[in-house]
Amino acid sequence: MISIKKLRENIEKIDTEIIKKLAKREKIVKQLGCLKACEGKRIVDLNREKKLMRIYESLSTTYQLSFPYIRRLFKIIINESRKLQKS
Repeated sequence: MISIKKLRENIEKIDTEIIKKLAKREKIVKQLGCLKACEGKRIVDLNREKKLMRIYESLSTTYQLSFPYIRRLFKIIINESRKLQKS
């Protein structure tokens, strides 16, 4: 049987990967913000966000995760992305 310590180590590894991916995402978001500014485009694209939420809903179903949880999580991520694009 696997130990609590080992399970916690596994969770820490996964958390580290999540943070690395978020950092990578932020770099891309900053580039996107620059391009939008150069092209005179708005930061917020509600149609794009709706499309993403449909994708996230599908993925949450595929991976048996609560969509309300995933929606809340990505709303936080998207709001932070907006802030980064404005700066």
